[in-house]
Amino acid sequence: MTTHAPDLIVGHHYPALNGLRALAVLGVLIAHCAMIAAIGAPAETLYQSFHLKVMGVGWVGVDLFFILSGFLITGILLDTSEKKNCLRKFYIRRTLRIFPLYYFVLFLYFAITYLLDNLEHFGAADIMYFLYIGNWDEWAGFDRPYALRHLWSLAVEEQFYLIWPALFMISSKYNLAKHVCISTIIVMVLFRIAFVWFDYHEYIYHITITRGDSLLAGALLAIIIKEKGLHYFNISKSLCALVIGCIIVATLAYINGSFSGKTPLILMFGLPSLFLIFVPIILLTFLLPRSHMFQRVLSSPILTFMGKISYGMYVYHWFVIILIYNLNLIPIESYSFWSRQALFLAYATPITIMLSWISYEYIERPILGYKDKLAPYND
Repeated sequence: MTTHAPDLIVGHHYPALNGLRALAVLGVLIAHCAMIAAIGAPAETLYQSFHLKVMGVGWVGVDLFFILSGFLITGILLDTSEKKNCLRKFYIRRTLRIFPLYYFVLFLYFAITYLLDNLEHFGAADIMYFLYIGNWDEWAGFDRPYALRHLWSLAVEEQFYLIWPALFMISSKYNLAKHVCISTIIVMVLFRIAFVWFDYHEYIYHITITRGDSLLAGALLAIIIKEKGLHYFNISKSLCALVIGCIIVATLAYINGSFSGKTPLILMFGLPSLFLIFVPIILLTFLLPRSHMFQRVLSSPILTFMGKISYGMYVYHWFVIILIYNLNLIPIESYSFWSRQALFLAYATPITIMLSWISYEYIERPILGYKDKLAPYND
């Protein structure tokens, strides 16, 4: 079955893609809940260990976010590259979308930290997060602030947003954008293999030169769709790639004993294998008819809603989880392994959703209203 390529319309929201965002952030939230709930109540049986390994796979939600971001951002660049002042407008709109919530949370975090310990532990690693280079803190020899550890992925994205638009515009003039994507993806995969080979694998999960390939995979997909049309792909090929990707990932997990993203085997071969899963899934959101169950689930009101507030959910969820733990809301001595696993998720999910909705309504959305005033694409 084939279909014609839809335009990647600037500012248009695709409900199914919002659904994918929701699944991505839920995966990360579940993984972090399982990890923290197990502190003080570790797995004691084979089944409990298996549960933690399965829940821990939720980290791949970050890679889904990366591929989606690369795809959508490059779609915007493709559609606006001929417009006047397109780069300036792009950066203004990205700034209005990302900076307000990010810096609000950072300032709130440091204000609370100041009240608790007068910022006695404030250091270079904290400053790196203000500069959007916090993902390089361990590489630079600093201890990552525990409460900010999840923000590394936002630093990777922001560095991509800073470099890729200009590189895309330059390479597009010479019809080289696709080749730049492919060659850079290959280089980044080789970087990961080299770092693992020389035993530096503990650093490379977070740094841009070894994690940006997921963003570029999404960018490459957008370029190919724009260049060749969606009819270049079809449902059968997408499903075949998806099945192959799942088989490879399952095989790697079996050989490795888990699908932990910080283990050498997964860093070398597991991360690129995720492309074979997430790229076809994105394609299927365009290829399958809207009446299909896949589309209806991803476009359901609850997933669409969570996709809309997914940025806030990602930013807030880790703070919520560590507060639940530090305030001892689920005492170790009072609950079993399974009870803690369930209760952490039951507490963290609605609190995160509530905070994210409030944040979206009163911080993000009012500021987003200035995008079309300060940087309109239709002028």
